[in-house]
Amino acid sequence: MRKRIVYGVTVVSDKGQVVIPKEAREDLGIKRGDLLLVLGRRDGAGVTLIKLSMMDKLMEEIKEDDLFFVRRRGLGREQ
Repeated sequence: MRKRIVYGVTVVSDKGQVVIPKEAREDLGIKRGDLLLVLGRRDGAGVTLIKLSMMDKLMEEIKEDDLFFVRRRGLGREQ
């Protein structure tokens, strides 16, 4: 199943809070209490949210694999 990339519109509250649409939470497995890493876009257009557990998993993969980035970009061959 292909996941959506657009889930609709949300509003920023006076406290700076936003609601993540239900469909996005369901598709992405975001649950109450999950920690989300907030990254600002370089072009200033907005933010990206990443589940911290997924970021932790990615960091472990990078730490354990010296050629991680080479393979991800297809710039080299596994030796």
